[in-house]
Amino acid sequence: TYNDWLPQNDLESIGILTANFEDPSKARGKDVPFLPTCKAIVEDFALYLKTTFPSATVTIRNSDSLETAVTRMVYAKHSWCNPSTFCLYPTLATTGQAYLVKSPGLYPFVEEIRNATNVHVLDRPFLNMFNIVSQNMGAADII
Repeated sequence: TYNDWLPQNDLESIGILTANFEDPSKARGKDVPFLPTCKAIVEDFALYLKTTFPSATVTIRNSDSLETAVTRMVYAKHSWCNPSTFCLYPTLATTGQAYLVKSPGLYPFVEEIRNATNVHVLDRPFLNMFNIVSQNMGAADII
């Protein structure tokens, strides 16, 4: 999906914004048991992006403040939001291109803004946490 939408030669940097998986005291209680899996998935995803976009510097950003994370999404050239309430509004407010994964259950109004000049709605299936956990998937299965 990413290499279908992003310019191959125009990327200088890619930032992966994610919750802190290094420090359990900074994670939500219900997320703590999954921190090692989350870390492995994010690190494998970063490796995939480095391989797919070799000219870009890929950085995992898991210790940004809320304000910094939102600012990064708003001012990114390409802002991606998988089904999540955290990234939805900053992605819609981006000064660049916004990419939202279609999620009728979480934000049904996305279809109405599909044709906005900078909003792209991806109709591809999204692998959610419920499926990852219920199918006991590891990082290699996901990536």
